[in-house]
Amino acid sequence: MPRLCEFDPGICLTTEEKARKNLSQGKKNLSQVKKNLSQGKKNLSQGKKNLSQVKKNLSQVKNNLSQVKKNLSQGEKNLSQVKKNLSQGKKNLSQVKKNLSQVKKNLSLVQKNLSQGKKNLSQGKKNLSQVKKNLSQGKKNLSKVKKNLSRGKKNLSHSTVYILPKTPTHYKTNTYTHPHVHPHANNIKPPQYKLRIGTGGGLLCLQ
Repeated sequence: MPRLCEFDPGICLTTEEKARKNLSQGKKNLSQVKKNLSQGKKNLSQGKKNLSQVKKNLSQVKNNLSQVKKNLSQGEKNLSQVKKNLSQGKKNLSQVKKNLSQVKKNLSLVQKNLSQGKKNLSQGKKNLSQVKKNLSQGKKNLSKVKKNLSRGKKNLSHSTVYILPKTPTHYKTNTYTHPHVHPHANNIKPPQYKLRIGTGGGLLCLQ
């Protein structure tokens, strides 16, 4: 089969040149396609690896999601407990306020008692001072009593003691001749005595 260049060399040259260029470009494109195909295989292999990793990550995400759900459930329980604790805390705060008010009242009462105690202490000091004065006076009086007692003992050692009956003790029945007979001797009771002590040389008498 004859070529076109045999009929028209200009056309043949142009067509061959374009064909050569297209062939060269096709080879380049084929080479690029091969490179792209090789890169695509690598990318496919990497994609498979990435897909496997994605599956693992998805499984991990599912596990994490399950853990999150558990944590969320625990968080709700904790929130409920926190609310209960908060309510109890409010009650405790109210009780603390009441206790604080009572403490303030007790403190006020303690201050009043302290003030009264100071007054009582001051009065006690005054009373103690008076007691000391009374004790000193008592010691002086005791000293005087001891002196008087010593003086009395001395006077007693120099005194004479006589025991005299209040009434006669010897009588004779139904006689009036004896000078000591009482007319009513039968009705006379036993004699009674009273003790009298004379000082300074006086008498000690029983009457």
